Order: sequence, then C-alpha cells, then structure tokens
Amino acid sequence: MQKLFKNLFLLILISVPVIGWGHATLLESPAPDDPNPEAFNSPPPRVENVRMKDILPCGGLRGTPPASIKGEPAKTYNKGETVRVHWKETTDHSGEWRIDISADYEKSWHTLLLIKDGVDEVEGVSALSEEEPKYYWADVTLPAGLVCENCTFRFTQSMGPIDDGNDYYSCSDITIQ
Repeated sequence: MQKLFKNLFLLILISVPVIGWGHATLLESPAPDDPNPEAFNSPPPRVENVRMKDILPCGGLRGTPPASIKGEPAKTYNKGETVRVHWKETTDHSGEWRIDISADYEKSWHTLLLIKDGVDEVEGVSALSEEEPKYYWADVTLPAGLVCENCTFRFTQSMGPIDDGNDYYSCSDITIQ
C-alpha cells in the first residue's frame, strides 16, 4: 500500500505543470537606486516578483492564475504619452527585450520598443545599477491614436530571438485615454 501511494505521489508530481520563473519583471515601485523616485510612472505588473515563462501572451499555468488572467486596469495614461518603464533583471545574459501593447484583449500586439542583445548600448535605456539584480528604465511613447479602457502592456525577455520558446513575460493592465 505504501508503494502504491509513493507511485501515485510521483505520478501527480510529474503531471503538474511547472511555473517558469523568469529573469526579468516590471517593477511595482521605483528601483532602490532610482535618482528620481517621485517621477515613477511605470505600469505595475499583474503580480509582483513573478516572471512567467513560455505561455502566451502573459505567462502562467496554461491560462490559469496568477499572471495570465487579465485584471482591472492598474494605471491610466494619455494617448501619445511617454511612459518611463522600469524593470528588474535578476539574471544577466544575452538575448532580446520587447515592450509591446495590445488593445484587443491580447489578440494582436503593437511593439513600442525592441532591444537586441545589449541593453546598455541602446539609446534611451538606462541602467540604475551594475550588480545583480540590475534595474533599468526606458522611455516609451504610447501610440498617439490609441484609446482603450483595458489594454495589456507587456514586457518580454528572451534568451534568444523573441518568440523562440525561451521567453519570459511580465504584463500590466492599463487604460489609455
């Protein structure tokens, strides 16, 4: 009987989907070394300190909570507004970064910023720290013609080209007026 329970436990353990903890996430609050914390206006992540891997569009456990479920907008911006996006990188490696937005419940995406291998060399992207975890910010401009009550703002880090299967997501729900 004990062997049966042991085998059943092992079967359940290997059948449960695994969360892929990523290497970067949007920040809920200013980075520790932010020289201008009162100007912080970054879209907050759906879930702080959870970087979800591989399940589109925002990570999660095959479409279940926490990060894959769309919520109420956490912040409101104006169309055409420049937003200073803050993120934390916990593991430094090569790859690509993308910031994009969806106004149609995550069916299509508009890229706001794409960084290919070398965050420190991209104009408009600044590192707030040099040691891990590294904190960064970049100014992105929201589309001038886009108005939506519940957009999805997504930050993606990939360890290769974006959409190669090694992607980590951090999403925020926002309003653009």
